[in-house]
This record gives sequence, C-alpha cells and structure tokens, in this order.
Amino acid sequence: PPSPCCRRRWCGAPRKNSSLPRGSKMRSMLPLFRSFLIALRQKRRMVFVDTTIVNRRAAGINSGFAAFIAEYIIGMTDALGPYALLAVIFIITNLFTELITNNAAAALSFPIALEVAHHLGVSPTPFFVVICMAASASFSTPIGYQTNLIVQGIGGYKFTDFVKIGLPLNIIVFVLSVFLIPLFWNF
Repeated sequence: PPSPCCRRRWCGAPRKNSSLPRGSKMRSMLPLFRSFLIALRQKRRMVFVDTTIVNRRAAGINSGFAAFIAEYIIGMTDALGPYALLAVIFIITNLFTELITNNAAAALSFPIALEVAHHLGVSPTPFFVVICMAASASFSTPIGYQTNLIVQGIGGYKFTDFVKIGLPLNIIVFVLSVFLIPLFWNF
C-alpha cells in the first residue's frame, strides 16, 4: 500500500495515477519560462537605458549650476534656517516631477540638495529623503507620471481635475514631509 504521504495533495510527492507522462509537466512549462526570460531581458535593457538618460541629464547640472542655484536658494532663505531650505528643495523637486518623470526630477534635484547641505554644514540625509518624497508626489498633473496619463485617458478626466484633487494632496505631503522628516533624520 502507498504511504500516507502520497495520498495527501499537499505533499508534493509524485502520484502513480498522474494523467501526464513523467517529465511532460516540465516540458509544458518550458515555453512559459522562456517567454518570461525574454521579457525580463527586454525590461532589463529598458531600465538600463532609462537610468543612463537620467544620469546624463543630472551630469549637466553638476557643472557648477547646482552650486549657483544652491547659493541663490540659501541667499533667499538665509535667516529662516534649514527647515525653509528643506521646503524649497521639496517645492523645486515637486515642480520638476509634475513636468518630467520622477527619476529625472530626483536626479536634477540631488546635486542642488547636496550643495545646499554642504553650504549649511549639515547632514544631507533629510534633503535626500525630501527629494524622494517630493519626486514621488506627482498628483497635480497627468503628465508627471505614466499611471496618471492612463487614468486620464480611460476615466475621461480633464487636466483641471488633476489640479483640483492633486494640489491639496501635494500640500498635505509637503507639510508632513517638511515637519516629520527632520524628526527621523536630523540635520
């Protein structure tokens, strides 16, 4: 008689009454696995190209332009301290992310935040976390993120619908980020 284990479905042991010949289950999954690998290779190539484009865009801002912008921002908000500079970095990054992709917005804002932190003599970590939050908060326009465009097309929404709903969401994320991020990541 077969062991009690072979009578259970969850066991995973081969059954004697299988309708397919031995090994044919694996052969039937081979085309699926092959198509998965091809799709994975294509996605890997696409990510590499996207990352390269973003890094090359950011390289242009590393030519001294970031230091110029950082000095201008610090000059504007000198008396207000690092919280005001954190807010300005959030606003700049959020404006970028509403018009271009979030990866490009983060890549463009990163050198500016680094220069601001170096000029202030503080840790750049809160500025980097603010960039991550602001680059991810693309709620106000449909052109800032791919999913927004899909929703706009399928749902029949207008550009102004995104502004009406997205702008308050952006403000909420802005206020929470500027006040909570320094509590977890000190200047």
